[in-house]
Amino acid sequence: MAQARANQTVVALNPDGSLIGSSAPTGTSQVTVTSGTITAQPFPAGSQTTNTAPTTSPGATTTIATLTPSPAGTYQVEVVTNVGGTVAAIDQGNLTLTAGATIARLANGTGSASSNFGPFQFILGGSTTVTVATVAAGTTGSIYGATIIATRVL
Repeated sequence: MAQARANQTVVALNPDGSLIGSSAPTGTSQVTVTSGTITAQPFPAGSQTTNTAPTTSPGATTTIATLTPSPAGTYQVEVVTNVGGTVAAIDQGNLTLTAGATIARLANGTGSASSNFGPFQFILGGSTTVTVATVAAGTTGSIYGATIIATRVL
């Protein structure tokens, strides 16, 4: 069993090298995996982030990641998704980003590469939740993960 120390990034990979999930100290780094290469990049100062545990075989409208940035203000939002495991055509483009009443369809890919989206700019009220969720049910055996990065710009 792997153990993590404070300020350490932990990455979980599938046998094919695709990202299952990652955990990093809040606001420190974004982890992506492309063709089995792990990259950690620092987030901008003042960013708020969420790293989620992977969700296996999600149902329709299942929340994959959620973040409620505070205080109220204008935020630049970026999203990193990874869909791996046993995938089919339904898993491609099967995610949405919601911020309040605004909904954007994410054209996520599948396989060993992460998909990056944004930046999007939203005016958030301090209690407005930003969510990444499935549209339809994922394929049995598919593994969905997402990271939301929100940086206050005003």
